[in-house]
Amino acid sequence: DDYVEATQRLHQTVLSAHKVNPNLRFEVFIHKVDGLSDDIKIETQRDIHQRANDDLMDASMEQIHLSFYLTSIYDHSIFEAFSKVVQKLIPQLPTLENLLNIFISNSGIEKAFLFDVLSKIYIATDSSPVDMQSYELCCEMIDVVIDISDIYG
Repeated sequence: DDYVEATQRLHQTVLSAHKVNPNLRFEVFIHKVDGLSDDIKIETQRDIHQRANDDLMDASMEQIHLSFYLTSIYDHSIFEAFSKVVQKLIPQLPTLENLLNIFISNSGIEKAFLFDVLSKIYIATDSSPVDMQSYELCCEMIDVVIDISDIYG
């Protein structure tokens, strides 16, 4: 859809929030990208990012940093985006990542996540890149464990 109005609203919201608290971090979720091809998703994100940064430069607010995430409710991209936002808030993240790397090297497993089970947000992961299929498989396994524990718990 046309996102020009949404980017204008984003600009106004960011400026208003920045006036109240200049230390705020801005995380922008671009929802409903499930119907787009990968090329169009990336182009749309790039265009929105460029428009938002141009608007901030025009307002002499280039010190404001915006982070953008493509999300959909039909896959686990929303959970991954929230995971990345939460990880930015954890000062011990490098230590957790290091511990997961040690765990992987000593156990021989491929990938490690530290999950919040109820929300399916991963608090930390090892240093290897996150494969969306591995993340989705972990989320499905969490659902299975929760379902079984509801039956027998």
